[in-house]
Amino acid sequence: IVAECVPCMCSYISFFKTKFHELDILKNLNDDYYKHEKKRINTYIIYWAMIFVLEFACTISIIFMLTQNLSNPADVASMIIVLLPYLSSIYSHIDNMAYRIGNMQQNAIKFCRISYLECPKEEIMELPDKNSVLPKDEPIEKIEVQDMTLHVGTFTKEHVNALFEKGKMTCIIGGSGSGKTTLINSLLGLKEYETGKIVVNDEYELKSFYFESDRFSVTTQDGAFFDRSLVKNLAYPNDELSEEGKKIASTLQIDNLIKRKKRLDHDEVFKNSYSGGEKKRFSFVRAMSKKAEVYVLDEPTNELDSVNVRKVISLLKKARKNAIVIVISHDSRVIDNSDNLLIL
Repeated sequence: IVAECVPCMCSYISFFKTKFHELDILKNLNDDYYKHEKKRINTYIIYWAMIFVLEFACTISIIFMLTQNLSNPADVASMIIVLLPYLSSIYSHIDNMAYRIGNMQQNAIKFCRISYLECPKEEIMELPDKNSVLPKDEPIEKIEVQDMTLHVGTFTKEHVNALFEKGKMTCIIGGSGSGKTTLINSLLGLKEYETGKIVVNDEYELKSFYFESDRFSVTTQDGAFFDRSLVKNLAYPNDELSEEGKKIASTLQIDNLIKRKKRLDHDEVFKNSYSGGEKKRFSFVRAMSKKAEVYVLDEPTNELDSVNVRKVISLLKKARKNAIVIVISHDSRVIDNSDNLLIL
C-alpha cells in the first residue's frame, strides 16, 4: 500500500506543478479560447485535488485497518476480497490522470508556439516599395541578375550577372557544382543569395520570383513525380492534360503509352518501371503543357535519343516566341540552338 501511495503522491505533485506552469503561460493571453482553456484547467485541478484528498484518506484508513489484529483467517480473507476491487477502482484514476497530464502538456506546448508567433508592433514590416512588387498585369519581358553572390554550404560564387529576355533561349553551362541550379533556385526564391539584385523589365527590383511562381514552369533533373497515375503526373496540378499537352505528348510519342495505361487501369499509381528517357519526356510534357511566361528546364535532353532531342529543341524554339526560356544543359545540340550562353 505504501509503495503504491508514494508514487501516487509524487504524480499528483508533478501534475499540479504542470498545471500551474500552464496557467502561467496562459495568463497574458486574452482570447476567449484561452479563457476557456484556463477555466478547464482550473476545473481539472479542483477535481484532482478532491480525488487526492479522498484517496489519501481512504488509503490511510485501509492501512489502519490492516494494522489491527485480525486473528481469524476468515476475516483476513474477507478483508482482502473487499479491498482488492476497491484498490483497483481507486488507482485506475492514476492512469486517467497520466493521460490528462500528457494532453495538457501538449496544449501548453501549442500555446507557447502561438505566443511566439505574435509579432510585436515594432517588428511589423513596412509595406514594400511599389517598384519591388511586380504587378499581375505586367508581363515579364526581361530578367536581369546583377552582381549576385551565391552561397550554399561551403560553395560561394561571386559577381554573377545574367540577362534573360523574352523571345530568346538562354543556355546555362558550367562544370558540376558551378552554381547553375543554385542560380535558378535563387531566382525562384528557393535559396537565399547574399548580395545582388534581380531587375525585371528595367523597372522592378525583386528579391525573387517566389510570389510569381505561377508565371513560371519548371522541370528538375529527376522530374519530381508523385504517387498518382501517369496521366495525373503529366497534368499536375490538374487532373487531365490540356490540348497543348496532348499535342506535345503526341510529338514525343508518349500518347500511345498514356492511352494504354488508361485502358489497363486509369487509376494506376505511378511506378518506377519507366526508363530514364521516358521519365525525361514525361517531365518535359508536364513543364511545357503549362502556359507560362518563363520556362526553366534542367537537362531536358539528358537520356534522350537523337530523334527526341531534335523534337525537344524544336518545341523549345516554339516556346521562346512568347516566353523566356532558360535551359541548363551540357548537350552541344542544345547549346548550338540557344540564343545566349551563360557560363558559370
